[in-house]
Amino acid sequence: EVAAQLDPRSDAYTELSEWVHGPRADLNSRFAATLFLFKRLGMDAEIRDRLISFWAGDPMDAGEIRKHLKTCGERATYKIEKITPRDLALQRFRFVSRLITAAGYAGWVLLVDEVELIGRYSWLQRAKSYADLLRWMGKLPGHTTPGLYSLFAIMSNFESYVLEERNDLETVPSKLRGKGLEDLAKQAERSMRLIQRDVLRLKAPDTATIQQTCEKVRTLHAEAYDWQPPPLSVERLGITSMRQYVKRWITEWDLKRLDPSYTVELQSAAISQNYSEDTALEASEKKEAERG
Repeated sequence: EVAAQLDPRSDAYTELSEWVHGPRADLNSRFAATLFLFKRLGMDAEIRDRLISFWAGDPMDAGEIRKHLKTCGERATYKIEKITPRDLALQRFRFVSRLITAAGYAGWVLLVDEVELIGRYSWLQRAKSYADLLRWMGKLPGHTTPGLYSLFAIMSNFESYVLEERNDLETVPSKLRGKGLEDLAKQAERSMRLIQRDVLRLKAPDTATIQQTCEKVRTLHAEAYDWQPPPLSVERLGITSMRQYVKRWITEWDLKRLDPSYTVELQSAAISQNYSEDTALEASEKKEAERG
């Protein structure tokens, strides 16, 4: 969708091209080369799809890029340096945020759910994750990405269980400094402070909000399945989250659509968040190294 809005003849595309080809971008030449190829060979549907897939995260080896460059007589213009998958992925965010802006959009919002899973990692992986959060927040010097805004969802009890009771706020930076990892210690500590200080607590939805949302979801369900979902009686259920309401409505409509005569009875149960460490959630050091 973003690529469909790109106009290689526009000033915005020219500005993007000048940036990606210049030293300020500090990107692997794959991005400059593929942007050039999009302009020159973008009318070829197969090549266009390959370029867009690369921007979206799919692999595209140097040999394939060089082959297309040779077709354009630009084989020697781009060096196509080696790069690890991890560094390429991080650079891709910087490139795509600019690409989105060049396509006429105001920016890119990255929504990250279930950040509390960090609490189940080992202490060292938690430290790295805290530092990563700092980078995504744009708070890590030298790692800001114009046009990219990150929004994180985290359980309200993360602070009390992990930062305070487990005492990550003190023990994680202390262990890192014991290993001589001063920079990582500062980054992890600052990230945890921001989780404490900059959190915006969501308010429980009131009856009017629940009713309005129900009607919106009902309209979406009707469009998705080409039918008319029956109205539901909406009542405010204690501290039920909006997610629980939406799941309840969709489940009931799904069952009614399959069997209109079925009497739906739903039960819900509270599930407490488990913050015990589980290294199975982490990549092994070997796999992490293979990913770069």
